[in-house]
Amino acid sequence: MPNAEEHLIKAQLVYKISRIMKHRRLTQVEAARIFGVKQPDVSKMLRGDFRQFSAERLLNFLVALGHDVEIVVKPHRGRGGSPRSFVSLEFLFEQNVRQTLAISHCGYVLSKGRVVVGTPAEIADRPEVREAYLG
Repeated sequence: MPNAEEHLIKAQLVYKISRIMKHRRLTQVEAARIFGVKQPDVSKMLRGDFRQFSAERLLNFLVALGHDVEIVVKPHRGRGGSPRSFVSLEFLFEQNVRQTLAISHCGYVLSKGRVVVGTPAEIADRPEVREAYLG
């Protein structure tokens, strides 16, 4: 498949958009209004037909949904193989940690001056995180 790496990145972005929409119970019509596109375009995107959207446009959809997007560039550390692109989307908002953990596959929280990193279950299991963010 030509541009397989780009297609994978876009698929990961669409997956996150879909998870956020489900979590917020957004209809396709509501999402289309937020994104500035038509509902049929949202429907096609969610069914896997997202060729018409660039990765940048999909990142803008995430921003329109109220999420910060950070792009990290770092030196290749792999043994063998070549450098690659991938998407690691981490959304943590102090006022909304419970919801953020529900839609994330990994993340980090600053708690008492220390960074807690892990899966949502690992993060939520930490007493200092429960005390500070989860009540």
